[in-house]
Amino acid sequence: MQEILITGGAGYIGSHTAFTLVKKGYKVIVIDDLSNSYLETRLNNVKYYIGDIADINLLNKIFSDNEIQSVIHFAGSISVSESMDNPDKYFENNTHKTKILTEVMKQKGVKNIIFSSTAALYGNISSGEILESAEIKPINPYGESKMLSEKQIFNIGLNYVFLRYFNVAGSNTIANLGYNPKSKWSHLIPVISKAYIDSLEFSIFGTDYKTPDGSAIRDYVHVQDLADAHVLALEYLIETNQSNTFNLGNNKGISVKEIVSTTEKITNSKLNVVNKPRRSGDPEILLASNRKAKEILGWEPKKSIEDMIESNIQYLLKGIK
Repeated sequence: MQEILITGGAGYIGSHTAFTLVKKGYKVIVIDDLSNSYLETRLNNVKYYIGDIADINLLNKIFSDNEIQSVIHFAGSISVSESMDNPDKYFENNTHKTKILTEVMKQKGVKNIIFSSTAALYGNISSGEILESAEIKPINPYGESKMLSEKQIFNIGLNYVFLRYFNVAGSNTIANLGYNPKSKWSHLIPVISKAYIDSLEFSIFGTDYKTPDGSAIRDYVHVQDLADAHVLALEYLIETNQSNTFNLGNNKGISVKEIVSTTEKITNSKLNVVNKPRRSGDPEILLASNRKAKEILGWEPKKSIEDMIESNIQYLLKGIK
């Protein structure tokens, strides 16, 4: 089995992917600066380096110490709203650091990269499902920083799979993996789960969208389904050496208000919901077409929105510190 480097491999999606790769017999090496992760997610049979992917000396050491054949690149910043307030952070963490990583990969002769991209590249597509061939037109610095990262990977000549996914949620309660409880969360399901557990106010940003209930519609995918997709993408790239791009999602849109009502039904409780104005940079609808991933990768999301909410709450209720 190949040796795989995962950047951001102690983080939320990275740790689930590392867990899945180890189960399949891969040797996994992780680099993570712990800015949005924590040491409690360390897995057995995984080699960890604590540091920044912008540290060229550390990258050189990692590639010299190990026989890495492929890289799965998660490390970066991921909040749309934060990117509107601090765009420079996103172009530094997502674009510039991807340039450093890929240049070192090129120098070391490592040709394969699976890149954690985003549906935010597509901007505000308000009708129908988004195909991989849709126009790339991001409306926030987060999406733009990922777009430029994709261009960097393409231009430097690596074999790549770009995985553009939408909203990720859920936890692996058996392996005790989930969102870092110490992080400032911006994603809907972990935020609403914490609001339920800690009896906090929950804000809906925007109730005047042109959607059936006025709230924004998104496509959600369970983190374990997403980890499985990364492994399938890696195996596809190793086998074919053909670069490609895939959307990953459930191919089903769910509104913010529907997430609220589903959470209330699961928990048999009433949430303290406050309606607030739209946030700048938030698209009205994002809905993935996952047909290409199904046809080429053989990927099929298995878990429901109820699974995502329930597992997320279970993880938080364990009281991980």
